Amino acid sequence: MNKFPNSSVIIPKRVSLHKTTTLGKRIFRISPEQALTNTEIVGKELNLVLKNSTVFFGILVNIENAVFLCKNMVGKKFEFAASEIREIVYDRPAPN
Repeated sequence: MNKFPNSSVIIPKRVSLHKTTTLGKRIFRISPEQALTNTEIVGKELNLVLKNSTVFFGILVNIENAVFLCKNMVGKKFEFAASEIREIVYDRPAPN
């Protein structure tokens, strides 16, 4: 603590609460056809860009019979046919 002369104000020293780390991520964009064979994205947060230009953000729960089973952040479940999806966007930590 530093105390200014002739003052009762105490100013604390700055303390860093976080370590300096690199939190880089890589963004991946894949087609729904590629996602049907990519089991790496199941259980991850992703964005489904639909052909009607809307975007769904949530967690991919499962893929079966060309249907993507997802849930949003509130826990509500949704189903999207592969034919409705334009692309799938997700991220992964960048290698150090």
